[in-house]
Amino acid sequence: MVQRISGQSLAQFTQERLFRPLGMGKTQWRDDFRRVVRGRAIAYRWTGKAWEQDMPFEDTYGHGALLTTVGDLLVWNEALTAGRLGPVVTAELQRQSKLNDGRTIASARGLFVDRHYSNLEIAHGGATAGYRTWLARYPERGFSVALLCNAADASSGDLGHKVVDAYLPPPPINAPEPSKPASEALEGRAGGYLDERTGLVSTLTVRDGSLVLRGLSPLTPVAPGRYSLAGGEVVFAPDGGFERRTAEGEAQRYRKIATWSPTPQELSAAAGRYASAEADATHILTLRDGKLTLTPEDRPSAAVALTPIYQDAFRISGADTVRLIRGQGGRVEGLSFWGPRIRDLRSVRVSD
Repeated sequence: MVQRISGQSLAQFTQERLFRPLGMGKTQWRDDFRRVVRGRAIAYRWTGKAWEQDMPFEDTYGHGALLTTVGDLLVWNEALTAGRLGPVVTAELQRQSKLNDGRTIASARGLFVDRHYSNLEIAHGGATAGYRTWLARYPERGFSVALLCNAADASSGDLGHKVVDAYLPPPPINAPEPSKPASEALEGRAGGYLDERTGLVSTLTVRDGSLVLRGLSPLTPVAPGRYSLAGGEVVFAPDGGFERRTAEGEAQRYRKIATWSPTPQELSAAAGRYASAEADATHILTLRDGKLTLTPEDRPSAAVALTPIYQDAFRISGADTVRLIRGQGGRVEGLSFWGPRIRDLRSVRVSD
């Protein structure tokens, strides 16, 4: 649309109309991935044995692929808060979506509008290849956080919230705090939990006598089996699972999962060739050095070792997981891929 209306490329248009006027002198698009950019950080991922480069070799941009600095990102946030982009832009970016039942949810126009404890939070993360980012704005407090990481295993949102909590500490609980659960009870709640709706796995750990969800701020006990967390709450169920409830009324149900240590025979039984008509993709599962390895048939250099996380499920990388689909007799007949942007994408076993 920008190209058709302005007669310029998106890169030219945004330089002239946005980045230069705002003083974002170190911001540009990755419209040519071969271009040498002064000061650019290389992205990496950990293979389990060593670090290796993990770069995005593509020219597509606009939906992402912005080369920038934390300083320029903070300039952008200040411009949104001050309305320097015009009276409509800030309001429209923050306009939240409504569901059919009338509920307003956190998802807005490329941003999430939520509450972090009592503070209005307008934020979004980003990821491509081995880069991880997070940008958050707290307009009521005149505060912003910009985070750029060049390691694929960096949890940028969790790291960013730790920075926020250091400068905007959670408010004290007015009601008398109930006695903390015994350490044995806390240890019993630690472990992995599965959100069946999204397929994502979260981890509860015990740190300094408190439960911590995915490295976020500690859960604050407010009643037996009930905790407050960043503007919402975590409520445990008798079956050992829990619900994470937001101030907007959304609830995510998590069930506790046990770790899984498959035998070489179990892993070998899953080896084979799997095809997805929907994704027009074929993957090959092989057993290498005691681990299942997933390889795109058309990109053998992109092979990745799978890590078991619970029964018949493996972590690919980051939050992405793949599950084994079994048929009659327990034979593995397919794969199901899950991640932050994908749910139950299936591949069928076409050969052993």
